[in-house]
Parts: sequence; structure tokens; C-alpha cells
Amino acid sequence: MRLQSQQFMGRPDLEEAFLAGLGRDLTASDVETLDLEWMHQAIATVVWAHNIGDAEFEQHGRWMLDKSVGPGIPG
Repeated sequence: MRLQSQQFMGRPDLEEAFLAGLGRDLTASDVETLDLEWMHQAIATVVWAHNIGDAEFEQHGRWMLDKSVGPGIPG
């Protein structure tokens, strides 16, 4: 999840290499777990970054949340 939201951004080759190294395809359960973890990390990032006053990292968390639930969410 963290790799998806940071290091893999704009680097599909890295994501493909990671998944190839995993040695198996992701199951439906894996994908569901990643989706839930993505949302959890997005919310935690927004809250934590807001509390310490890191506007740039808070924006990253909001981007993650938008990506998780889709466009049009207030925020």
C-alpha cells in the first residue's frame, strides 16, 4: 500500500517487478485488504499531518482518500 502511494507512482515497471517477485497473483481477498488498508492509511495520514501542521503531507493523505473512494468527496 505504501509503495503504491509513493514509490510506484508513475513507475508501473516497479509495481510490475514487485508483483512478479511476489510469485503469485493477488487474490480477491488481497485486493480487498489492500483497498481497506489504503483507506485506513489515507485517513490516518490526513489526521496525523493536520495535527502536526504538515499541509503538504495532509494533502497527500487527501489525495489517497480521493483515490480510495473516488472524486467528489468533500474535503
